[in-house]
Amino acid sequence: MKTLKVKLYPNKGQQNSLRQFLGNTRFIWNKLIEENIYTLTKAGRKITELRREYDFLRLSPAQTLQQTASQLIKAYKMYKKGYTKKSSFKKKKDFDGVLIFPQWFKFSISKINVSKLGWIKFKDKIVSKEKFKLIQKNIRQIWIKEEPNGFFAYLVYDDKSNKKKQNNNSWIGIDLGLKDTITLSSGEKFRINTEKIKKIIRKIERLTSVIDKKKNINKKRKIKNSNRCCCSQKALYGKCFPNKCFPDLYKILYPKGGYYCRNSYKGEKYE
Repeated sequence: MKTLKVKLYPNKGQQNSLRQFLGNTRFIWNKLIEENIYTLTKAGRKITELRREYDFLRLSPAQTLQQTASQLIKAYKMYKKGYTKKSSFKKKKDFDGVLIFPQWFKFSISKINVSKLGWIKFKDKIVSKEKFKLIQKNIRQIWIKEEPNGFFAYLVYDDKSNKKKQNNNSWIGIDLGLKDTITLSSGEKFRINTEKIKKIIRKIERLTSVIDKKKNINKKRKIKNSNRCCCSQKALYGKCFPNKCFPDLYKILYPKGGYYCRNSYKGEKYE
């Protein structure tokens, strides 16, 4: 969810009604705090009672009063968890109060339409027309607030521009062959040098047969630790150099040079 702040240019009648609506939201907020009402069911009943008792509350849209109660309950839950301070009374001089319109609104490139206010003009030179079209499709809420500079609207919308579109027709055909190993339906071709692979397989087969023969000889001679190095390099130098025992095998396993000896200290590398 993202927000876009725009400055509103209401006429005199709309300005008076906006200030009246904001005063009504402050009145509801302060009444609920005064009577310690922090549940949705009790807050809804209290709002209906107050609207019957006070005529000026009927002027404002019902959804704005309900949203102030839900915002107060959310703030109270955050206070109970220890994240924020306890909510206090709102004052007119501090420009407290927000009108939240979650539904029954319209939005165009240069105007917004909310219930009981009609179309209100706004200007924003920073945002392009393409972004406004994206906001128009994905807008979720409109928040209106009074500040020392005037009235401002906060457009809350889902930013779906960064999400990649999934292509339903994203199938690719694969053809396997001898000349071109892999050929895709898009026209891309991949060739693998099979001769090198065959040489490596032959070397591995030859070396594994040599290792198996030595293991069988060690079993007949009843020699333990047959997995250790067969040469006497460890006895002479204190280190094991397996590349001198099986040079071809270690060239295959470590073509870039360097390997780890299983008999030496763990993590010690020789080159």
